[in-house]
Amino acid sequence: MWMGEGGGMKQAAPTCKNCRYYQALAYSPGSGKCRRYAPQANTRANNNWVTVSYDDWCGDWGQTDEDRAEFMKKLHEDIALKQSP
Repeated sequence: MWMGEGGGMKQAAPTCKNCRYYQALAYSPGSGKCRRYAPQANTRANNNWVTVSYDDWCGDWGQTDEDRAEFMKKLHEDIALKQSP
């Protein structure tokens, strides 16, 4: 989340790249693994995490700790500005 134009708070787009469960793949830029749930078994008898694109999204999106901290910092600054004479 960040401070939008005019001082209003805006939320980062809930895409995989800014989800707490996303792990980027160094060998495949723009792709990553979703770590929300345990790996799923496949037909080769091994387990795989779901591969996603950084701009994918789902209903299980989770805000990162960094985004939450930045939002709270901006919120406190906004409140302080509104309370100052």
